[in-house]
Amino acid sequence: MTVDIMSRYDAEPISDSVHWVGVRDWDRRLFDALIPMPEGTTYNSYLVRGRRAALIDTVNPGFEKELLAKISGVMDPADIEHIVMNHAEPDHAGSLPFMLSKCPRATVLATERGARLASMYFDVPEDRLQIVKDGDALDLGGLTLRFAEAPWLHWPETMFTFLEEERVLFPCDFLGAHTARGLWDDQNEELYFHAKRYFGQIMMPFRKQGQRGLEKARKFDPLIIAPSHGPVHRHPGRIMDLYEEWTAGRTRSKVVIVYVSMWSSTSQLVRTMSERLVAEGVEVAVHELTGADLGDLAKDLVDARAIVLGSPTFLGGLHPMAAYAASLVKALRPPAKYAAVLSSYAWGGGAVKQAGEILGPTSMEIVGGGGRQRSAPRGAASGGGRAGPRTGDQGEGLKKGMAAAGAALLALSLSLLLLAGMRGEVTLFLLFVIPVLTITGPLGAAGALLLPAAVLLLFLSLLPSRSEDMEGADSEDEARARWGGVIMMGPVPIAFGSAKGQWWLLPLAVLMGMLLLLILLR
Repeated sequence: MTVDIMSRYDAEPISDSVHWVGVRDWDRRLFDALIPMPEGTTYNSYLVRGRRAALIDTVNPGFEKELLAKISGVMDPADIEHIVMNHAEPDHAGSLPFMLSKCPRATVLATERGARLASMYFDVPEDRLQIVKDGDALDLGGLTLRFAEAPWLHWPETMFTFLEEERVLFPCDFLGAHTARGLWDDQNEELYFHAKRYFGQIMMPFRKQGQRGLEKARKFDPLIIAPSHGPVHRHPGRIMDLYEEWTAGRTRSKVVIVYVSMWSSTSQLVRTMSERLVAEGVEVAVHELTGADLGDLAKDLVDARAIVLGSPTFLGGLHPMAAYAASLVKALRPPAKYAAVLSSYAWGGGAVKQAGEILGPTSMEIVGGGGRQRSAPRGAASGGGRAGPRTGDQGEGLKKGMAAAGAALLALSLSLLLLAGMRGEVTLFLLFVIPVLTITGPLGAAGALLLPAAVLLLFLSLLPSRSEDMEGADSEDEARARWGGVIMMGPVPIAFGSAKGQWWLLPLAVLMGMLLLLILLR
């Protein structure tokens, strides 16, 4: 008995005039070097046959021969007259050069932007390109393909194609899912789970455009929706109703907590917060970043009302994995209304500030100013204990109080400096706050350098002035030249001194004062 090995490449009919001729990539586990695909994916291509034939999209490079074999099981590929390029991304258009070589009479139909990309990416000759606009139609002889521009779903050139007589919609990436299981939607019981992951990863940043695309799709009133990834929808209302919610940005009473912890301090904060939220009846989804699936995280972001980012302080900022997660949240633009930051630190903070810088440009309201725990909550070292974590409000209050006190002391010192100048003296008031207690980074280093500078200026202020070398210098001048000292007010040292005639110290002191004020207010 002889078995034709190519029989495994049989095309699948999805309507009277349309065959699915796509391929299943069971082995692919990552898309765009970012998106996990635990069940692989499909690259869907569709053959539409009236008296003339059109191919809707092609497949990812590497699967060209399988595509050709499936088409050949239905018709001679050389008789295809049109190849519709709904989207120029290589997983759908990457086989264009191969198919054009096998279909010598075929022209490529695309939007104006799509035609430029087809020429740029795939070297499609200009005489084999046909530009279509919103509402244009293609007569296949008894069948009509209608085109609808759908920009930014998810590239600028994307469009939909609609087979009017059989009411089959080909929306390319829109309404799709990354899974290789099942030809039809009702053959994959987890389809809508994968569809939600897919939406969160690819379509969520384009919700407004998605609403417009969904409106166009509903106007077509399709019986079948045939996307470029995942199963074909023969119950189109289900996926369109879900997209109605997702593109509208409707959220639930749900909090997504994404975090990383080095020595359990941050995980204790997360545990306390998650248990409190659950006790209040809030749905909570927790993703620990060292083992998180970014597809699941994106899925949970689709309808979450709040996002909590947890991170220890790492080299004066966010842990790199938390910074990556914050950047991903910013890029995906979820509909969440609120964000909060939990952080732990020992000798210096900085994670909360960096998180605010990343998430600040989003539309989310960052609440609470960031909860911070200095050192570890009790029991964190052993992984146990439920001690209530401090939020860091005391530390923030102390920092603000020190900054205000420092500014006031600086203003006083500058006033006294001016008064001393009017009296013919030069009085130095040098003020700074020990930086490790308040700030980190370059300004903190600059503040640390001010300590030896203050000591140096104090030493200079105590040197005998020229007036002491002059014969007949009076005792008052001598006294003026020799007073000075350092006062420690907690962590705030004040160095002062007076030396008549050392006028060059005056602008230097003013400059130092300005630097110190900048550090305090930073």
